[in-house]
Amino acid sequence: MRMFAFLYKSYIFLSEALKENVMKKKILILVFLLIAFVAVCVYFMPPAAGQMGNERRIIDLGAKPSIPNGWTIAKHQKSELLWWDASLVNLYLSGSQQMTGDVDAQKLRKELKKQKVLNATILDFLLQNKKLIPKSWEKITSKGRSPEEQIKRICFWGTLYWDGTGNLSVRCMYFDTRVEPSVAEWRSEAVQISRARFGVNDLVAVMRVEK
Repeated sequence: MRMFAFLYKSYIFLSEALKENVMKKKILILVFLLIAFVAVCVYFMPPAAGQMGNERRIIDLGAKPSIPNGWTIAKHQKSELLWWDASLVNLYLSGSQQMTGDVDAQKLRKELKKQKVLNATILDFLLQNKKLIPKSWEKITSKGRSPEEQIKRICFWGTLYWDGTGNLSVRCMYFDTRVEPSVAEWRSEAVQISRARFGVNDLVAVMRVEK
């Protein structure tokens, strides 16, 4: 969206500079509209075939995510369009998880109020475009005591659900390595917030803060 803001400010500046010359102003408007059109086309242009490794896609963060049968959305943090770029996403691990190995879900939820968490619309998008998921997301942070604890879950706290039993839940995605390597793939699951504790391999997808 910064591109549009820049174009708008540029137009206002040039328009003010030439406001006393009507003809020049009309020419300026035509030229500006042409430049803006080209810029928008380039902005939304899909990547070339040779750039698939760095592929980017547009996600509407205001769109409703998928809802499991019998569930309802309790909270959905909407936002603007996002041009997907994995380098803009951090996998957040709370201080408690780093120090003690896990954290209560309710405590983690309070900590996340200070983070720009991503919603489940992105989870749905990534499961439909698995080639865009970074390979680094598959690697666990620390060995767990059981096969379940050795799964690295990426959770999307921007959307919370009421499940079929009335419990508040959050959806996560994980790379299932408990099967044969040839059929290992990304899957999704939900975690009940009222009962869960999140370990060192349970991370939260948040937007990277620009400095």
